[in-house]
Formats: sequence, structure tokens, C-alpha cells
Amino acid sequence: MEGYDVLSAADANEATALARRGNPDIILLDVSMPPIDGLTFLSLLRAEPHGEKVPVILITGLSDDITHQRAKDLAVKEYLVKTQFTYDQLLALIEQHIRRA
Repeated sequence: MEGYDVLSAADANEATALARRGNPDIILLDVSMPPIDGLTFLSLLRAEPHGEKVPVILITGLSDDITHQRAKDLAVKEYLVKTQFTYDQLLALIEQHIRRA
């Protein structure tokens, strides 16, 4: 609706294939995804040349310190807890990080 080309993945395997093929401008990532969690997916993606610098916005229901620290260690640009942000806030963050990239 906002003019972006959006690709969606049902699981980490599909997300990996899309990221390798598409060289995304930004990734919106949930922690809960099969068969591995989103942060494990991100650590694998960060190890690849094309995934090293792509900005990531993490969207999760988890607000614990361990998950937050893991996200920080993996250079997550934004850590959003579900139900605590609006569509307009998310869109503004997407636009901000795409411009920086």
C-alpha cells in the first residue's frame, strides 16, 4: 500500500532463500519462526556477505533482557514489542532505515 515491493516468507528456510536472491533493503523479522528462531536465522544471515549490513527491525512478543541483548549483538536496528507500536511508527522506522542504507 505504501509503494514498497514486499516479499514474505513462511519460515526461516524460505526467508534465507529470499534474502540470498533478493538482496533486501530491509528485513522485518519475528523471533518466533520455524524451524529456527528469528535470531538464529539472523546470525546465519549476518555471516553471509549479502546479509552483513541489511537493516533489520525485530518485531516480537518477547521483552526479556536476554532476547534484547542477542538482538543488539546482531546489530538489529529496532526492537519492537508487539502491541506497543502503531503502523505509522513502523512505517516511519522502515523509511528511516531504508534512507540510511
